[in-house]
Amino acid sequence: MNRILTSAIFSLTLACSSTVLAQDFQSGEEAYSAGDYAGAFKEWWLLAEQGHLRAQMRLGDMFANGQYVTQNNAQAAKWYLSSAEVGNAEAQYNLGLIYSEGEGVEQDDTKALAWLRLSANQGHAEAQYNLGAMYWTGLGAVQNVEEALKWYHLSAEQENANAQNNLGWMYLEGEGVDWDFDVGVKWLRSAAELGHASSQNSMGLLYR
Repeated sequence: MNRILTSAIFSLTLACSSTVLAQDFQSGEEAYSAGDYAGAFKEWWLLAEQGHLRAQMRLGDMFANGQYVTQNNAQAAKWYLSSAEVGNAEAQYNLGLIYSEGEGVEQDDTKALAWLRLSANQGHAEAQYNLGAMYWTGLGAVQNVEEALKWYHLSAEQENANAQNNLGWMYLEGEGVDWDFDVGVKWLRSAAELGHASSQNSMGLLYR
């Protein structure tokens, strides 16, 4: 068999395999959405053992939430790590939270910061918000208002209401930025429109 034909057959095999994996993962998603956690676990377990990143992440979710399986944060961390190490942003974010809270692993703010940063760099809005909060408070990192502002802005621009609320008050109080009432109100209003209760209350107080 010539090299061109062999290469074509190999490429076709990979494509078919990817399609099957995608279909199996979707079958798990459909089972999960229907409340069939046993069916979802079966589909995702087989895929996760083959290195499927999203299946590994979803298994982590099931162990974290105790769905079909006994709630087990250590197992959740294991599956999140498998997915996070090869670039899954959602798994990186979840792993960052696990290290921050010390659930299933030894609490470690430095590792939490590292995983959140990897996720945030991929555009994960919640990771960006949490990273900003760590820099704002100095938890797990040297306090750095400029870094906090940077990550809050990136998260707020993706309509993260918590980040918008925090940005609003930073501008209203001139903390880390030049005082700017209009910009502060803009961010508070945006958060309020997204349903952020504290921002809604703040807007009411500002304009009563």
